[in-house]
Amino acid sequence: MRPLSLKVRMSLSVMALVLIIMTGVGGLTLHYYARSFRQLIASQQSTLLTQMAEHIDAQLTAAGDLIVTTANHFPLDDLKDADLTQTYLDKQLGLGTTTLFDNGIFVFTADGLMLAEHPFKPQRRGRDYSFRKYFQDTLRSGQPQISDPYISSQSHKHPAVNFTAPIRNGAGQILAVIAGSVDLTRKNFLGGLSDVHVGKTGYLYLYNTDRLMIMHPNPLRIMKKDVPLGANVAFDRAIEGFEGTEETVNSRGLHTLATFKQLNSKRWILAANYPTEEAFHPIKEMRRLFLIGLVMVLLFASAVTWVVTRILLTPLARLTEHVAGFSSDLVGKSANGRRQRDEIGTLALTFDRLMTEVTAQHQTADNRLAFLQGIMDTIPHPTYYNDLEGHFLGCNTAMQTLCGKPLAQIVGTTIYDHLPPGAAQQLINGDSALAAGAKVMKHEVNITLSNGESRCFLAYKDLLRDGQGAPQGVVCSLVDINELKAIETALAGERQFTLNLLQYSATPCFVLGLNHKILIWTRALEELSGTKGCDLVGTDLHWQAFYPAKRPCLADIVLDSDYDAAIELYPVLADSPLIKDSIQSESWLKLHNGKTKYLSFDAASIYDQQGKLVAVIETLHDLTNLKHVEEALHETQKSYQTLVDSSPDAILVHRQGAILYANQAAIKLFRATDKQTLTKRTLSQLLHPDCHEIAFKRIDEVEELRHEQLHNEETIVCCDDQLLNVEVGLSPTYYAGGGAVQSVLRDITLRKAEQERIWQQANFDNLTGLPNRNLFMDRLKQALGRCDREGHLAGLMFIDLDHFKEINDTLGHDNGDELLRQVARRMTDCLRQTDTVARLGGDEFTVILPILSSLNEVGLAAERLLKALKEPFALPDGIGRISCSIGGAIYPRDGKSIDDLMYVADASMYQVKQTGRNGYFAPPLE
Repeated sequence: MRPLSLKVRMSLSVMALVLIIMTGVGGLTLHYYARSFRQLIASQQSTLLTQMAEHIDAQLTAAGDLIVTTANHFPLDDLKDADLTQTYLDKQLGLGTTTLFDNGIFVFTADGLMLAEHPFKPQRRGRDYSFRKYFQDTLRSGQPQISDPYISSQSHKHPAVNFTAPIRNGAGQILAVIAGSVDLTRKNFLGGLSDVHVGKTGYLYLYNTDRLMIMHPNPLRIMKKDVPLGANVAFDRAIEGFEGTEETVNSRGLHTLATFKQLNSKRWILAANYPTEEAFHPIKEMRRLFLIGLVMVLLFASAVTWVVTRILLTPLARLTEHVAGFSSDLVGKSANGRRQRDEIGTLALTFDRLMTEVTAQHQTADNRLAFLQGIMDTIPHPTYYNDLEGHFLGCNTAMQTLCGKPLAQIVGTTIYDHLPPGAAQQLINGDSALAAGAKVMKHEVNITLSNGESRCFLAYKDLLRDGQGAPQGVVCSLVDINELKAIETALAGERQFTLNLLQYSATPCFVLGLNHKILIWTRALEELSGTKGCDLVGTDLHWQAFYPAKRPCLADIVLDSDYDAAIELYPVLADSPLIKDSIQSESWLKLHNGKTKYLSFDAASIYDQQGKLVAVIETLHDLTNLKHVEEALHETQKSYQTLVDSSPDAILVHRQGAILYANQAAIKLFRATDKQTLTKRTLSQLLHPDCHEIAFKRIDEVEELRHEQLHNEETIVCCDDQLLNVEVGLSPTYYAGGGAVQSVLRDITLRKAEQERIWQQANFDNLTGLPNRNLFMDRLKQALGRCDREGHLAGLMFIDLDHFKEINDTLGHDNGDELLRQVARRMTDCLRQTDTVARLGGDEFTVILPILSSLNEVGLAAERLLKALKEPFALPDGIGRISCSIGGAIYPRDGKSIDDLMYVADASMYQVKQTGRNGYFAPPLE
């Protein structure tokens, strides 16, 4: 290596000094910044995860408390009847409860049978869920449970989590189990975790100590145990109790900053993954900027040093150039003189180098030879060169490996000394042919290696010539083609495999060559047609298997491209939808074996790799049984249509909302002029909009699950826009080549009117039109249940008209009845719409105030009633006056049950009567 000049050394020294100082200071600064930044990121991520864990714990606790509260206040008598239980769930559950448990709320018997669910879903009541682990754990422990994720039995099959609580009687016996389910795929407090991001690409996930994934941004990983032990060390440590943040590699090979937090309410672990590529990007950017700045400072320092050094050393450089012209004269003097360690020493070294010039020239030839040997050693194929007598002059490393000897033991020997005689003779024969005047040649040779393995090589050879072009030897390179030969053998076997695959295929077929002679006649075709392939292969008699006289088959038509003849011979003809340049047909045929079959034919061209037509294959499919089934189905459908047309019930057949068929009874029910009037309308036009959601949900279940839906009440819109109440039964059917839904409709307008009349009589007072005792008790029960759920107060007032008997006796019963009707109207007018005024009988009335914001609202309502009744009443036989006595009670202050509350209200009313009437018993103010 040429010594560096003084200018270069000085420049390098300054650059090295600047590099050392900046690298040291910058490195320490970067190290401190990186460590602080990592600690900050870890602290922020840990804080975020702690807050999220506390939020989830709070939500889990709230959901569990809500389901426990519902279980504690569940009416035990309703559990005796599934319909009562269903009614309670539908009417009593508030919006907050159904929103929180978005996958439904269920009540199971102690045996695990579905008693009721909200929202109601048909065909599920009575199913056995005793196998569910959450149910078994609740019965075994007798305590509320939060389940691990499970796959919901509902049609959507989503993963879900259940909150369960036992429903006990007074003796502590478990009568039922209530469960609230949370859907993990929806945007609730668990499912919403998938929307929380750490940075841009970081995410949260939730799993339990059994390695089960509860929540993950990738929905395909939910309910999976896809993190094996050891795949994520931090994941494993968190299961053992670790909480905190550390860098790790997750199970998908991603380097992340992972944080773990144990939940308090459940043995679940909340984790956050923040890819280190994003998290520590600012550190990487700072390092890049530091390196750029370091390079710029070094360049600037080098330029300044170079300019200053050049100015200072210009005289010395001129002297060196001048002395170089006299190098041959000064070599001796410089060599014998004392070496100086300053700029003059540089001149002495220059003279010394001149002394080595001759030696360097002698070494050039050896270096070139070593260079060529190095090039040969990089060639992966065994390569050697020998003289015309066959003695090795040299070889590369690959050839040494083939021979199993070093270069020193190979040079000077012959090929017979290292390879088996047969292989050596093949190589020598190639050398002789090349020396005799052949050009660059190649030939195959089989060589047995030292381990006993026999491999095939392709030998490439050429002559070595001197400067005058005379042959001096031979160079040979051996390329291993053993794998190539194996591929050629495999290709030949693959061709035979293809022939066997076609021959043993279950699909009957034959192949024709370009001369219309049979190349292949498969065994399946022999079985179908009754003709042997050995009698037909090589002939053009394939038509005999299908026709009594000679005529073209589909394969012949494709070979000749004579499609005009095909149209005349095959009435049913079409292009194949699956294969290009192919045609298909079908017909009844009497085969050679005497059997009559309905066959489908497909003929397709076969091309070689250059796209040239080489043959045609014709395949046959036996459709005889299918044809018989189609004919039978057609007859059955005709019989079915005749039967349906004569049915007294209205029948519609529809598919995906489109009306396909309507019988005469349906035309009459919908008041249509003819069948086309109905079939031109859609199902959504014939159903009242209020019925769309539940009706189409039932129809979808019939179409998709093929389940019947019977005795459903809906409202239809007739063609003259009149509305009718009907009872609808849905069942799956097959119509016009596909699945459909059959709806049987029956007019129940009169029945609904009668039911409404009976309900009014059972729940309302005939004289005043107010709710009677039955409806009063039901609404009071609902009001108290709502108080329990929402935590507010309710009021109950008992009202008795003062001296009504005297008025009734004096003015007569007709005037008394009119007075009661006017009293009922005045009471209703002066109260809120949410309040309930009821008549228990005679002159006894009650008022339910379902929501109270303060205790004094009861007194204000009583004052309004007293004021309203104070005004005179216009009766048929004169003017009447009356007052009333009002008693009140506050729930839950004055009673925890309906009986207790009514007792307090009634007692306070009698207390008012005893103290002078025409007043109210006001509860203490807040």
